Amino acid sequence: MDSIESSNICRELDICHALDIGKKGVYVMAVDIGNIEGDTYGIVDKIYKKSPSIKKKYRIRRIKFALTREMRAELLSEAKKRPEDKKYYLILLTQLETGMRVGEVANLTIPQVNIPAKIISIVPYEGNRYVTEWSPKTENSIRTVPLTDSLARRLSKHIKRRNVGYVFESSKGKQKIGNAWFGKPLNIRSVIRKVNEFAKACPTLKKNIGTHALRRTFASYMISMNDIDIGTVSRLLGHASILMTMKYLFDIENLEDFDKVRAAVEKMNV
Repeated sequence: MDSIESSNICRELDICHALDIGKKGVYVMAVDIGNIEGDTYGIVDKIYKKSPSIKKKYRIRRIKFALTREMRAELLSEAKKRPEDKKYYLILLTQLETGMRVGEVANLTIPQVNIPAKIISIVPYEGNRYVTEWSPKTENSIRTVPLTDSLARRLSKHIKRRNVGYVFESSKGKQKIGNAWFGKPLNIRSVIRKVNEFAKACPTLKKNIGTHALRRTFASYMISMNDIDIGTVSRLLGHASILMTMKYLFDIENLEDFDKVRAAVEKMNV
């Protein structure tokens, strides 16, 4: 394996300590996954700009991480204080509280949301004059996810009296059917841009994070803070295997875990 860690690229990127070119591509290694400084998406762009040949020859994997509790609160606060972005705040909250993929939220229809039962059914649906045919990513992605009381109330308030169409409609290309106006689903890229806009405005983050970080945050918190077993989390995420779910988990320190470890060690020493 050839190493280019002494190149000018690495000297300019504070969070990197190695860029190793191997059979599987170029991997950016973070010094501290939980507290990354800088824009990781920008880092990849810098690498491509410095060495265009890398883009053609190798694959670069962006650094993955989960939001800390402070980052999560800061991100939601930033989105909530913008009245014009109420819809995107609710999308952000839905992803953080359910672990749904951005495509699942963007294409979410009103019949999929059962407010009285406080659940969302992520299922394929046929197209009609209100919505376009859509299917989840894989067969394992077909699932039901629970809603908190507060999220169910927020979604109910957002949906109002509508009973067909998309939960989160695009403001572009609305069509009038009968006496009501119906919109198209949100563009996934527009959702990602909004989330990144919120993140870059946060003093702690100051960078693009994408929307998959929200799924990783949900998964990590379910296991680290709430003792939900990994099998349940895997099903909630719509993963085909627990091995895939394990790649989503990042350490979010819980001091109570230390007490459990101490107690377990004490038992072992008896």
